[in-house]
Amino acid sequence: MWHVIAFNTLFLICCPYALWRGGAPERLAAAMEVVAVVSTAMVQALFRTNRYYVDFSLGIFLIDSAFMVALCGIALTADRFWPMAAAAFQVADIIVHLSKFVVPDIASLGYAVGITAWGYPKVILFAIDTRRHQQRLVRYGLDPSWSRARPMRNVRISARNR
Repeated sequence: MWHVIAFNTLFLICCPYALWRGGAPERLAAAMEVVAVVSTAMVQALFRTNRYYVDFSLGIFLIDSAFMVALCGIALTADRFWPMAAAAFQVADIIVHLSKFVVPDIASLGYAVGITAWGYPKVILFAIDTRRHQQRLVRYGLDPSWSRARPMRNVRISARNR
Protein backbone atom coordinates (compact mmCIF):
# COMPACT_ATOMS: atom_id res chain seq x y z
CA MET A 1 0.00 0.00 0.00
CA TRP A 2 2.94 2.34 0.62
CA HIS A 3 3.80 2.30 -3.10
CA VAL A 4 0.33 3.66 -3.96
CA ILE A 5 0.75 6.46 -1.42
CA ALA A 6 4.26 7.20 -2.72
CA PHE A 7 3.15 7.35 -6.36
CA ASN A 8 0.07 9.44 -5.59
CA THR A 9 2.19 11.86 -3.57
CA LEU A 10 4.71 12.23 -6.40
CA PHE A 11 1.89 12.48 -8.93
CA LEU A 12 0.09 15.19 -6.93
CA ILE A 13 3.30 17.21 -6.58
CA CYS A 14 4.93 16.78 -10.00
CA CYS A 15 1.97 16.92 -12.40
CA PRO A 16 0.38 20.12 -11.08
CA TYR A 17 3.84 21.73 -11.00
CA ALA A 18 4.42 20.77 -14.65
CA LEU A 19 0.94 21.99 -15.60
CA TRP A 20 1.51 25.30 -13.81
CA ARG A 21 5.12 26.18 -14.66
CA GLY A 22 6.13 23.90 -17.54
CA GLY A 23 6.55 24.64 -21.20
CA ALA A 24 4.13 23.23 -23.75
CA PRO A 25 5.67 19.71 -23.84
CA GLU A 26 5.68 19.45 -20.06
CA ARG A 27 2.09 20.66 -19.76
CA LEU A 28 0.91 18.31 -22.50
CA ALA A 29 2.67 15.28 -21.01
CA ALA A 30 1.44 16.08 -17.49
CA ALA A 31 -2.14 16.47 -18.74
CA MET A 32 -1.85 13.13 -20.56
CA GLU A 33 -0.47 11.52 -17.38
CA VAL A 34 -3.48 12.81 -15.44
CA VAL A 35 -5.83 11.35 -18.07
CA ALA A 36 -3.95 8.03 -18.03
CA VAL A 37 -3.98 7.75 -14.22
CA VAL A 38 -7.67 8.62 -13.95
CA SER A 39 -8.58 6.29 -16.83
CA THR A 40 -6.61 3.44 -15.29
CA ALA A 41 -8.36 3.93 -11.94
CA MET A 42 -11.73 3.96 -13.70
CA VAL A 43 -10.96 0.75 -15.62
CA GLN A 44 -9.82 -0.97 -12.44
CA ALA A 45 -12.91 0.19 -10.52
CA LEU A 46 -15.43 -0.54 -13.27
CA PHE A 47 -14.24 -3.93 -14.42
CA ARG A 48 -12.44 -5.14 -11.32
CA THR A 49 -9.75 -6.37 -13.69
CA ASN A 50 -6.13 -6.55 -12.70
CA ARG A 51 -7.09 -5.93 -9.06
CA TYR A 52 -4.21 -8.03 -7.86
CA TYR A 53 -2.43 -8.08 -11.22
CA VAL A 54 -3.22 -11.73 -11.68
CA ASP A 55 -4.57 -11.41 -15.22
CA PHE A 56 -3.64 -9.36 -18.25
CA SER A 57 -5.83 -6.26 -18.43
CA LEU A 58 -6.75 -5.21 -21.96
CA GLY A 59 -8.20 -1.90 -20.80
CA ILE A 60 -5.06 -0.83 -18.97
CA PHE A 61 -2.92 -2.07 -21.85
CA LEU A 62 -4.90 0.13 -24.28
CA ILE A 63 -4.59 3.17 -22.01
CA ASP A 64 -0.84 2.63 -21.63
CA SER A 65 -0.48 2.08 -25.39
CA ALA A 66 -2.27 5.33 -26.21
CA PHE A 67 -0.08 7.15 -23.70
CA MET A 68 3.02 5.57 -25.26
CA VAL A 69 2.02 6.77 -28.74
CA ALA A 70 1.38 10.28 -27.41
CA LEU A 71 4.73 10.40 -25.58
CA CYS A 72 6.50 9.19 -28.72
CA GLY A 73 4.80 12.00 -30.64
CA ILE A 74 6.03 14.53 -28.09
CA ALA A 75 9.52 13.00 -28.21
CA LEU A 76 9.63 13.40 -31.99
CA THR A 77 8.49 17.00 -32.03
CA ALA A 78 9.60 18.60 -28.75
CA ASP A 79 12.86 20.48 -28.43
CA ARG A 80 13.68 18.56 -25.25
CA PHE A 81 15.53 15.39 -24.25
CA TRP A 82 13.27 14.15 -21.45
CA PRO A 83 10.34 13.03 -23.68
CA MET A 84 12.60 10.36 -25.18
CA ALA A 85 13.27 8.96 -21.71
CA ALA A 86 9.59 9.16 -20.75
CA ALA A 87 8.60 7.38 -23.98
CA ALA A 88 11.23 4.71 -23.30
CA PHE A 89 9.78 4.13 -19.81
CA GLN A 90 6.34 3.78 -21.36
CA VAL A 91 7.66 1.34 -23.99
CA ALA A 92 9.10 -0.76 -21.15
CA ASP A 93 5.66 -0.73 -19.53
CA ILE A 94 4.10 -2.00 -22.77
CA ILE A 95 6.71 -4.76 -23.00
CA VAL A 96 5.73 -5.94 -19.52
CA HIS A 97 2.04 -5.97 -20.56
CA LEU A 98 2.86 -7.97 -23.68
CA SER A 99 4.97 -10.38 -21.63
CA LYS A 100 1.99 -11.08 -19.35
CA PHE A 101 -0.25 -11.54 -22.40
CA VAL A 102 2.14 -14.01 -24.05
CA VAL A 103 3.08 -15.84 -20.83
CA PRO A 104 0.09 -15.63 -18.44
CA ASP A 105 1.96 -17.60 -15.76
CA ILE A 106 4.24 -14.64 -14.94
CA ALA A 107 4.07 -13.98 -11.22
CA SER A 108 1.53 -11.36 -10.18
CA LEU A 109 4.09 -9.44 -8.15
CA GLY A 110 6.47 -9.25 -11.10
CA TYR A 111 3.67 -8.02 -13.35
CA ALA A 112 2.53 -5.45 -10.80
CA VAL A 113 6.03 -4.09 -10.25
CA GLY A 114 6.77 -4.17 -13.98
CA ILE A 115 3.81 -2.01 -14.96
CA THR A 116 3.78 0.35 -11.99
CA ALA A 117 7.48 1.04 -11.46
CA TRP A 118 7.85 3.08 -14.66
CA GLY A 119 5.36 5.69 -13.45
CA TYR A 120 7.71 7.04 -10.80
CA PRO A 121 10.54 8.19 -13.08
CA LYS A 122 8.05 9.59 -15.60
CA VAL A 123 6.41 12.00 -13.16
CA ILE A 124 9.80 12.90 -11.67
CA LEU A 125 11.01 13.75 -15.19
CA PHE A 126 8.06 16.12 -15.60
CA ALA A 127 9.09 18.03 -12.48
CA ILE A 128 12.82 18.05 -13.24
CA ASP A 129 12.39 19.36 -16.75
CA THR A 130 9.80 21.88 -15.65
CA ARG A 131 12.47 23.25 -13.31
CA ARG A 132 15.05 23.19 -16.11
CA HIS A 133 12.56 24.97 -18.39
CA GLN A 134 12.22 27.72 -15.79
CA GLN A 135 16.02 27.98 -15.52
CA ARG A 136 16.38 28.29 -19.31
CA LEU A 137 13.74 31.03 -19.33
CA VAL A 138 15.68 32.97 -16.70
CA ARG A 139 19.05 32.43 -18.37
CA TYR A 140 18.12 32.95 -22.03
CA GLY A 141 14.78 34.73 -21.89
CA LEU A 142 13.09 32.07 -23.99
CA ASP A 143 12.92 28.32 -24.30
CA PRO A 144 11.48 27.03 -27.58
CA SER A 145 9.15 24.11 -26.96
CA TRP A 146 8.94 22.49 -30.36
CA SER A 147 11.53 21.66 -32.99
CA ARG A 148 11.15 23.43 -36.27
CA ALA A 149 12.36 22.15 -39.57
CA ARG A 150 14.90 24.56 -40.92
CA PRO A 151 14.54 25.20 -44.63
CA MET A 152 17.61 24.47 -46.66
CA ARG A 153 18.36 27.73 -48.40
CA ASN A 154 21.33 28.49 -50.53
CA VAL A 155 22.57 24.93 -50.35
CA ARG A 156 24.76 24.03 -53.25
CA ILE A 157 25.24 20.43 -54.15
CA SER A 158 28.70 19.76 -55.35
CA ALA A 159 29.75 16.79 -57.44
CA ARG A 160 31.16 15.11 -54.31
CA ASN A 161 27.87 15.33 -52.37
CA ARG A 162 25.65 13.86 -55.07
